[in-house]
Amino acid sequence: MNIKKTAVILSLSFMMAAGSVMAADLPAAGSAAMGEMNALAPVFPGVGPVIEGTAPLADSVKAAAPVPVSEMGDLFLNHVSMPKNVHYEPLGRGDSAIARHLGMMTVKGKTYTAGAVALGATFKGKESDEFFGGMFLPRGHTREAGGRMLAFNMGLLKLESAMNEVFLQAVDEARRETGEKLPYNFLTVDMVHVEQLHSLKGSPKTYSFSIRPAFSADGFLLPLFIRGFASKVGDSYRFLFLAAPDSQKDMVSETGLSLMKQREENNIQK
Repeated sequence: MNIKKTAVILSLSFMMAAGSVMAADLPAAGSAAMGEMNALAPVFPGVGPVIEGTAPLADSVKAAAPVPVSEMGDLFLNHVSMPKNVHYEPLGRGDSAIARHLGMMTVKGKTYTAGAVALGATFKGKESDEFFGGMFLPRGHTREAGGRMLAFNMGLLKLESAMNEVFLQAVDEARRETGEKLPYNFLTVDMVHVEQLHSLKGSPKTYSFSIRPAFSADGFLLPLFIRGFASKVGDSYRFLFLAAPDSQKDMVSETGLSLMKQREENNIQK
């Protein structure tokens, strides 16, 4: 299996497990909806520093409404015209959730071509305005939005230990079920860097976060780079999650940010 296929498999597994970890830090009132959205949880509102106003309080987190799943559309990358050096292909076909929210993005550079798993969604409607609008005020964010952000960043900081616990349990189950004496450190992850969600300088309507997990699988090291974006574009809210080999992080980050600003087209020529 080549490194790109391995990266895809680990990235998808990491996304789903990370969603479960971070959902535990999100409002209890939203647990039912978040159950459907575990794989997308990492790209939802998280937290950067409070821009303005009173610091988020625990009661504001508990009182938050569930994510408006009913107003969730597919990933906006399905509907924008791509730059000539960028190609996006859904991993699934038709109207399945995979086809709507997950795909592969490639970026052709001067010396190499970068590839990333792309995961995300677009939200639009009254409930989406109520849930996400508080993140994108002209001079800051609401207490409720700040609470959700705080919960997300707490999840990021817990992610390394939580993931290693999941891997350890998986190895233990494999040893008991198969009898194979797998080493308990067969699969581990070291979080090399965590950049908490924050509003981007010069782009007040865009948030971003990144993590750099280095996976060790049976003695082989696979450093990955994961970047998330949240933005308000017109009357909709975009969320994009990109996972790529760590060596390609700069090209993937720059392309992701530029795509967040692309206008959606009604009729895209393939």
